[in-house]
Amino acid sequence: MNTIGGYLVVLALFALLALPGLIGHLRERAIDRQLRRAEHPDGAPEPPAGRSRTYAPERRLRHRPRTTAGQAH
Repeated sequence: MNTIGGYLVVLALFALLALPGLIGHLRERAIDRQLRRAEHPDGAPEPPAGRSRTYAPERRLRHRPRTTAGQAH
């Protein structure tokens, strides 16, 4: 019985440590999808996952640096 309890403790600790990273990864993917949709305001369909885009060249987005509260934009 102690062995099962030990495994459960290890799994619980792993979940506590991995869950914030997984949630952050999923939020980043959602933001990436929103950015891709915003690049095509005419409603062009998003390419299927795992396939490269053939209708537009790959380009990098330029982001503004993040500012902290109280700094000028």
